[in-house]
Amino acid sequence: MLIPYLSASILIITLKLASQHGNALVENPVTWMSYIRMFYYPEAGFFLWFIIALWWMFVLVPLFRTKKQRLVLFMLAIILHYLPIEATSILCLQQVKTMLVFFMLGVVIADYSKVRSLIIRINGAIGLALFCAVETIMLAYPGTMAGKIAETAAPYLGICATIYISNIIATAKSGLTKLLTTISGSLYIVYLFIPPLRDWQKQSWIKFRISTDMTQPLLSSDVSLS
Repeated sequence: MLIPYLSASILIITLKLASQHGNALVENPVTWMSYIRMFYYPEAGFFLWFIIALWWMFVLVPLFRTKKQRLVLFMLAIILHYLPIEATSILCLQQVKTMLVFFMLGVVIADYSKVRSLIIRINGAIGLALFCAVETIMLAYPGTMAGKIAETAAPYLGICATIYISNIIATAKSGLTKLLTTISGSLYIVYLFIPPLRDWQKQSWIKFRISTDMTQPLLSSDVSLS
């Protein structure tokens, strides 16, 4: 997992150093010291935090060998998630604190087949509708009580909806299933390079003196991919 991170970081930092003209043209501007900082911070682009965080999770979870131990870790992850204490951003420990609960939810669901079967049996339309509803509330009413409740519920409903959809894809025997399975193997690499490509796209528009207001829809067109 760290090999793609280091490879992507070196490539992105190098290309940024070669192409940036002042800090205004590149998100997360870099310097030569970025080659050192990338070993303890996602220096090439903060979007790379998830690789470091996942690395910590894959190191931590195998230490809890039984289902009961992993369930205890899940409970601890819930406490950590809602604990009002900021961890350091070095080595993305703050992101581990925040995201471990969702990783462990997936682990616990995989451990307890009855829970997984229950999620799969639930009407998918209801689960997807609930997820869409809380997302809408979260985006429409940010900062309000309703928005905060929706923001809390959205990740858990999203995980359940993902499990349901994944089961449909896995059990369906069709050309679409094979296509999605083939594409899924490349999405990791696509995600790694979408943000820097967006930076270079933005630079190209600015170089040709095209208004960033006019090009904003184009610059934002990769949101669904990233």
